[in-house]
Amino acid sequence: MIDFEFTDDYNTVAQLARDVVHKYLKPKITELDREAKYDPDFAGHLKDADLLGVCIPEKYGGMGMDHISLGLVCEEMEYIDTSARIIFSVHVGLNSMTLLTWGNEAQREKSLVPQADYLLGFRTDRPPRCLLPAYEE
Repeated sequence: MIDFEFTDDYNTVAQLARDVVHKYLKPKITELDREAKYDPDFAGHLKDADLLGVCIPEKYGGMGMDHISLGLVCEEMEYIDTSARIIFSVHVGLNSMTLLTWGNEAQREKSLVPQADYLLGFRTDRPPRCLLPAYEE
């Protein structure tokens, strides 16, 4: 039989994300939407709560959880601000997980350990430089 109940760890990370989003993002969302802006300080709040490394191994400063945890954090952010969730998803899911999976140790140490000192992003370019991390100029 499959157990579809979330574990205590899952409930804890979802509640942590909910608390951070409701404390730091929700009060500003009307103004941010009106001005079509993103709060650059929000990533720092996610970092302080260790959420930017939710599914990154503890060895690299992450929480060491799994993709279900990442999904729960995304869901809590999505309730309040889609753009913040997209920025978070790209940083963690596309960039950090790509470096974790295919990066070498030096790249992991450079980019995964200093979670939220900067947000990672991707750009597309003409071949042969497709999908290179934007910060590697």
